[in-house]
Amino acid sequence: MASFNERDRTGERKNRRGAPGGDSINEILNRQSGALLRRFVLETIQEEDPQAELSPEELGGTKNEIDEPTIKDICKSLKKIGDELNRNVELQRVIETVPVENIRDVLYKVAERILVADGLNWGRIVTFFYFAGKLVSKALKNLRAMIQPIINWSLELIETRVMPWIRQQGGWETIFSYLGTPTWQTFAVLSAGLITSVLALMRLT
Repeated sequence: MASFNERDRTGERKNRRGAPGGDSINEILNRQSGALLRRFVLETIQEEDPQAELSPEELGGTKNEIDEPTIKDICKSLKKIGDELNRNVELQRVIETVPVENIRDVLYKVAERILVADGLNWGRIVTFFYFAGKLVSKALKNLRAMIQPIINWSLELIETRVMPWIRQQGGWETIFSYLGTPTWQTFAVLSAGLITSVLALMRLT
């Protein structure tokens, strides 16, 4: 599969400085990031509680945005890693202890540990998406006004810490080839362990 910097999903050739319609690669990747995070969060919450009432608009997006075919396909691949995290009982238990009023501090502390330039990989990125989704789920049950701030903080962290790595890889679509490697499950498990250790340390301090 061609990288994002080589072709768009219709096969049209792109250059590295721009794209059809005048949008820069950075703008397109940032829009994709927002749509992917929102779809990932919605799917995570709906799997946890099919009766949960949460719309893309409440997350700052639109239904058309998250239903775009490329977004659906990439998110499906990201969710394969997320499914591994659902099996981590210790991770679920620790996330349940996060106080809603301290969500921002917790989110940034977790990002400091798992979204590091010299150790970034798809497992860590998906783990961050998953964690953000779990925080939104907590806010949905306890403090709905925190939902949009959580998304905004998460997207800010993705833009500053993840996007340089995504551009280097060639775009979000490169997740498709990653799932064929023997390392993705291992990375997800290790990333879950990092979150568990961060939250445990925060409880102690």
